[in-house]
Amino acid sequence: SNSASDYDVFYSTGESGDKKLVFQMRATDITDKNSIVSTDYCTASLRLVESYAPGSNGAAGTVGRPGEPWKYFMVSPT
Repeated sequence: SNSASDYDVFYSTGESGDKKLVFQMRATDITDKNSIVSTDYCTASLRLVESYAPGSNGAAGTVGRPGEPWKYFMVSPT
């Protein structure tokens, strides 16, 4: 897949194996003064997606519910 467009994708079936949780995480804009990438702060963005199918090497994967908005959050204040 293409990490520049797909970011980090997480998938879990839960402890019982009958759940389906899929979400994407990305760092905030590197010019953001609170960015997890460019500073010692810990802000990021998260969005819940319905599904994810990886693309071939270098190609973007397919995200279910691609219009889901990104939600800005802080992992923990510093």
